[in-house]
Amino acid sequence: MIEQEVACFRTAAGNQLTLAVLACSTDESLSRVQNLTKRSSHPANWIRIRLLAGTSSLNVTMSRMTRGQRSQRCPVCEDSTETILHFLRECQAPSSLVARNRHIMKVTELFVGLTPLQQCAFILGCEVDTESKPVAATREEDLASKELVETLWEHRCAALTRSTTQDLTVGTNLAIYVRRNHPKSGGSGVEAHGNATLSI
Repeated sequence: MIEQEVACFRTAAGNQLTLAVLACSTDESLSRVQNLTKRSSHPANWIRIRLLAGTSSLNVTMSRMTRGQRSQRCPVCEDSTETILHFLRECQAPSSLVARNRHIMKVTELFVGLTPLQQCAFILGCEVDTESKPVAATREEDLASKELVETLWEHRCAALTRSTTQDLTVGTNLAIYVRRNHPKSGGSGVEAHGNATLSI
């Protein structure tokens, strides 16, 4: 049964961009999935799971879900399409570059030798399938990857907050502030990435 599920996933990953990162994972890693679901309930780990599953609130995902009503543009650099690859490896915003430089100092040369998509899988906790041998993160590298995702997500939420505040500011100088909070434990749907609370 597990083999059939992995085979179905492989087929889906070939047709759905949001699952492309998981396609880099080894079959054994996909069969176990314990490395994805048995982590602490830290919000960054829930974000990583949703990024892997293609259910995050990245704009490319939200645009697909809203049939184009939501822009696909990255809210941080405001330049490129916000795919998972862009979010984790390609965004050229200064805040993203600093976070990635910090992360690269904490991982081995094996990580550097991976393709950008494989690097995404590594960051999100997968054992990466390579031509020579599978590459898995050490505990320290996984913690560094969790910190990277957390930092990038905080910058993203801050960018979304700035954008929303500007869009919702009323002409009489009445500002509407947006606060985003992560859940203490796992949430469901897009809400797992933080609920937006508006207050006047």
